Amino acid sequence: TMKRQAGKEEEAKGKERFKRRRQDEGKQSDNDLPQSSVSSAPGLEGGISGGHISAGSSYELEVDEFDADAIPSDTFAAIISLAGESINPTKVVLRHQLYSVVKDRTAVDREINRLRKANKIRYFALPTGGRDCQAIMLTEDFVDAVTTSIYAEKNARAGKIGMVFLQCLPKLTSSYIAKSKLFEILQATEDASITKEDAESVTSLLMRLGVLIRRRAGEYLFSIPRASGLIVALHDARKEIKRIIQKRMYKEILLKELEKKRLKKSKMDIEYHIRDMHGLSLLEFVQTSVGVLVRIPPEDFREGKF
Repeated sequence: TMKRQAGKEEEAKGKERFKRRRQDEGKQSDNDLPQSSVSSAPGLEGGISGGHISAGSSYELEVDEFDADAIPSDTFAAIISLAGESINPTKVVLRHQLYSVVKDRTAVDREINRLRKANKIRYFALPTGGRDCQAIMLTEDFVDAVTTSIYAEKNARAGKIGMVFLQCLPKLTSSYIAKSKLFEILQATEDASITKEDAESVTSLLMRLGVLIRRRAGEYLFSIPRASGLIVALHDARKEIKRIIQKRMYKEILLKELEKKRLKKSKMDIEYHIRDMHGLSLLEFVQTSVGVLVRIPPEDFREGKF
């Protein structure tokens, strides 16, 4: 009986400590968030700055009601952070950028696949002029981008078809789809008066919006509206950063100096492009006594690598 009573007292103390720790964590700033396996490129400032629940009603829950699944994974937190409008107005994240934030690439790929199937993110192939890469958008950001394109059409029919397409997104989680499957899903929507005769007009609309691009006969890739601007910005920013480094006497620059540069041909913060090049191994980071040096790997001086 005494042992049972002592056990209950110890359990009560443990719960109290747990609650106090959660409350203390809620008062910390985002930069104080423990990052577990999250890392950044050597010296890169501001790894994952979001992703923890702020102090408030959720911390008032009883310990037994705490839901660990509500905490985003390192990969999802990285996506949310890199999609932040302050550094990335396009809200598009490149898969290889995540490799500069989260150490375990296998875990990143596995989590991306899980998030895609759960309709938390959209996944796209993004040709970038010599280096193909995969793009990611939070589903809510993709919906906003498509909705903006639909309203720009100023056409009632286009609006109806576009909105039906958005309703079907939970069933369209792959990065590509057959034309027949797309129409099967569209016609299964309750308020969709779309017939087989509408096939060409529907695909034409979605292609005009930049939501579909032809993969092969009868099959389409999902795409991002106005993705061409991002592709050009990536290509130009890589060349510009390469030129900045090559102009230095020893063909290297301190990372903290590089981060202060403003790019002329991209609206994104230079940190976005540094992570892009780091994830593709187009930049080499060397830790020194004065800080992190950034270099272009020798093999990437060849034409075509950028």
